[in-house]
Amino acid sequence: MEWKVKGYDNAMPPYSPEDSGLAEMLRNGKQVLLFSRCGNPARREQLVLSASLNGGETWQHKVVCEGGANYSDLVILPDGRIGLLYGNSASISDGLAVKFLRLNPAWLGLY
Repeated sequence: MEWKVKGYDNAMPPYSPEDSGLAEMLRNGKQVLLFSRCGNPARREQLVLSASLNGGETWQHKVVCEGGANYSDLVILPDGRIGLLYGNSASISDGLAVKFLRLNPAWLGLY
């Protein structure tokens, strides 16, 4: 699979690239792009997982965590679930909590 950038996506909310993760998976033989990011990058809050079923032209978004969130990364697990690793704090002064979630694609609306 190939992912080509067609230009800047004005519909995608602002995000901080150092706090974001990107992965690709196949669902029913079709490419799905996954993107994890802070919904509020200025405060490092609200972890959001986004999915695109059309090569990044449009995205659907789901909030994973309302609180502190930073440095996320994604992996597709052997059983087909989505692995999401992220810092669960807004800053170093809040501590260094790290969480790993296993998410079913159906939770994100991917069937």
